[in-house]
Amino acid sequence: MPPLSGWIYIGVGFIVAVLSYIYNSASGTKKMILFFLIGVVFIIIGFVQIFKQKDEKKLSKAKYSKYKLTQTQQAIQKQQIQQPYPHYQKSQQIMQQRQPTQLQYMRCMYCRVPVYTTQSYCHFCHARLK
Repeated sequence: MPPLSGWIYIGVGFIVAVLSYIYNSASGTKKMILFFLIGVVFIIIGFVQIFKQKDEKKLSKAKYSKYKLTQTQQAIQKQQIQQPYPHYQKSQQIMQQRQPTQLQYMRCMYCRVPVYTTQSYCHFCHARLK
């Protein structure tokens, strides 16, 4: 349930305060003074909520305005997202240069299992390949 608007508190407080004041003045007794004070408290709560809502709106606008980036800042941010770790990319390039693009394989002479040409021993029968 959303919070009540400050204007509702002011309206209810005004009605309670006025009706209790009219009843007190008509009857000549002070039986309804408590309701009059409750009405005044409601009016005060209403004004506090209205000012609080205005301050929250100002704060939220200020908070989101600092997140607005200029076009150059947005471009830099996109570039950083696309290339988050340039040193990582350099190391990847070096690794790709060291490794052959496509690993070649041959068959073991004894068990005919495919093995890579870079291996010295067959992983299946443990025979020496070179």
